[in-house]
Amino acid sequence: MFVRLWHIYYDGFSHLPGWGKMLVVIVLLKLFILFVVFKAFLMPNYLNTTYTTEQEKSEHVFYELIQKP
Repeated sequence: MFVRLWHIYYDGFSHLPGWGKMLVVIVLLKLFILFVVFKAFLMPNYLNTTYTTEQEKSEHVFYELIQKP
């Protein structure tokens, strides 16, 4: 089943025109930037930098999700 799916995608991408292949590269690059670069630089791990024990982390998450008005 996976081999058949691979052949479908491979055949489809190999017959794309030049602008279509460039569009696929741009979309993949954009996804890489969104998920890897932004995660690394713009979203610090707040729980690990603020709290030291698992109990403190779980209490903070519980408060933020359940008890916070």
